[in-house]
Amino acid sequence: MSRIITGLSGHHRLQCRSTRHITQTATASIQKKAAFTLTEVLVALFLAVLAVTSTYKLLNYSRNVLRSSSGQLDALNRARSCLEYLRTLDFDHAYLNVGEQLLNRNGETFEYEVELYNGNSDIKQITVKAEWTSVASGKTRETELVTLLSRSLHSGSD
Repeated sequence: MSRIITGLSGHHRLQCRSTRHITQTATASIQKKAAFTLTEVLVALFLAVLAVTSTYKLLNYSRNVLRSSSGQLDALNRARSCLEYLRTLDFDHAYLNVGEQLLNRNGETFEYEVELYNGNSDIKQITVKAEWTSVASGKTRETELVTLLSRSLHSGSD
């Protein structure tokens, strides 16, 4: 690199810097820019830990929701199976007497209730309870499946 220097008398002279000096200056500026300060490293480390922690919490929450949903789906399927079995019975079958009932089927006990629908003795309402334990909260959850049976559709088919 060269530059022009003007002296007091107005004469110009050309001054050249050595290649070695230019190389040393460039290397020094690259070395300064290649290193991170302690503050930059700590901020980057904090952001990385924050990202990993957030990802772990999200995955853990998703796993709990999936397990809870799986428990709910399993309970609903078992209750639906019980309800479908009860729908196959004759309208006057002992399992369909009005009141709270227990049904032992396939090694499981189902709790259900039979009521007259709006006081009509020709229509029964069956309510089967489905229970499961929420993985996220550890609480027992419950929902009900309800169906109606009509004497005209469910008579004489044991």
